[in-house]
Amino acid sequence: MSFQANGTQNTRTIRPYRKFEGHTRWVNGVIHLPDGKRIMTCSNDGSLRVWNLESGEQIGKNLRDGEHEMNIIALSPDGKKVVSGSKDGTRINVWDARTGKLVTNLDGHTSWVNCLALTADQGTIISGSFDNSIRMWNTTTWEQSAALTEHSGAVDVIAISPNGRIFASASADHTVRLWDLENRQPISSPLQHPKPVNCVSFSTDGKLLATGCCDYNAYTWDNPASQSVLNKFEGHTELVKNVIHLPGGQRVITCSRDGSLRVWNLESGAQIEDDWRDGKSEVYTMALSPDGKKVVSGSQDSSLRLWDTETSKVIIKWMGHTSGVTCVRWNGDGGRVMSGSYDGTARAWDAKSGKTILGPITAGLILYAVTYSPDETMIVTGGYSEMERIKIWDAKTGKPVANLKGPDSRVYCLAWTTDGKKLISGSADGTIRTWNATTWQQNTVLIAHPEDVCDIALSPNDRIIASASSDKTVRLWNLDNGQPINSPIQHARVVTTTSFSTDGKLLVIGCWDKNAYIWDVSATIKEAGLGDLLSDSNVSENTSLHAVPLTTTLFLKAVSSQVQYLIMKR
Repeated sequence: MSFQANGTQNTRTIRPYRKFEGHTRWVNGVIHLPDGKRIMTCSNDGSLRVWNLESGEQIGKNLRDGEHEMNIIALSPDGKKVVSGSKDGTRINVWDARTGKLVTNLDGHTSWVNCLALTADQGTIISGSFDNSIRMWNTTTWEQSAALTEHSGAVDVIAISPNGRIFASASADHTVRLWDLENRQPISSPLQHPKPVNCVSFSTDGKLLATGCCDYNAYTWDNPASQSVLNKFEGHTELVKNVIHLPGGQRVITCSRDGSLRVWNLESGAQIEDDWRDGKSEVYTMALSPDGKKVVSGSQDSSLRLWDTETSKVIIKWMGHTSGVTCVRWNGDGGRVMSGSYDGTARAWDAKSGKTILGPITAGLILYAVTYSPDETMIVTGGYSEMERIKIWDAKTGKPVANLKGPDSRVYCLAWTTDGKKLISGSADGTIRTWNATTWQQNTVLIAHPEDVCDIALSPNDRIIASASSDKTVRLWNLDNGQPINSPIQHARVVTTTSFSTDGKLLVIGCWDKNAYIWDVSATIKEAGLGDLLSDSNVSENTSLHAVPLTTTLFLKAVSSQVQYLIMKR
């Protein structure tokens, strides 16, 4: 049994099955046309093309208006018109979505068009350009109704608020500007950033504005007029690999490719201790002990280090692997640590002596995930090998118990239900698979993402799965029936790790933009009519729908599924 991302049940595993061939240069945009039977693409070869969704064949001739590269394409809210922007510096094209005929050309920009937006009432097209201007167009007369020239750099993104009264523009001039859509006047002063701004988005209730910047940080503005930015944790000079919440609720700790672990004050955002360092090797992964007193980290130099969270000192350094340590996991009582490595082996370590007590277990060419079963009788490894990607081992002897046949690609993440009856895996083929832990047969296949599944997390009551993907989304799944919950949570870049808070209210997400985000998923689940999925999670009724993205590195609990995808993509 399998499910597509839209919830449609299949009788077999469905993979992408249609290829649309014909363009001679990059395809920059694709949209579904309203009849559900056609798609339209735009390309640097200067054409728009319409395709039969079922057969993959091109319908009609190429749509062209000159030979200029097509940079962007958008569908009007009523589905009747397609708007495209080109790199010829002068032109926006409007097309009839049903016939494919050119309706009109909009001339005014003096450089290529970077972004397009259409108001919900169909009355206005808003365009942003490399010429630093924003232009507004009346869709009845096709005349330019306004030219806004306050930006001093290219306008890269336009976003319209949910109520349709305000729009935001993000620019290479390091600012985001807010505009009154009715009178075309700026609202407050520009939102200043340290570098060019690549993305901007309103929350679903319109109260928050999130921006993404070339300084590798994201920002949230709780009131666009007041410019009150939420907390930010700055200091690392390389990609942040992982973050965990330290006991007491007042501190978080991050690890980074810059070779350091850093402790931060949760309220002020200030670094409160000197960097934790022991050498210069990149830190790939870390995990907090069950009692919260120790952190184990894995590094590029093949070592594991055990840290005291109170003294910030290395207690012991463990050597044994012959390549970088990609994943670590504590057992339930904190007496043992499992590790996996680029060297393809897994090892179990005595947490007091640092001695290898099991292994090396040769599990494949590369390991990305390792975990104990809830009863700790088994060890499961996931990674890349020439044969099976998921392997089961006896936790006492290290002898193989079973090989799971299913994913034909790298397995990046593993999770167990708390009752130990189901094992869940996520892999590079975009699937999430559930396995019967008695028979080791595959139960279900969720066609979850069009790209890699980098991490999976289970809600506290084991009824909801969250999956993080390189397709820049996180998706929520009903584990009872394999159906998706609501639409995907969109991000600016690859999403590498995700975890539920211990009370089940929030989902914390780590993104390749070096930032973390917190989403209130309880309200989203309730709005989808699935509030019963939260029944065992102690979820408060007083929750809000909107997502609250935070900057840099803030998670509410230890992320036990490590960021193997980031390591592999280095």
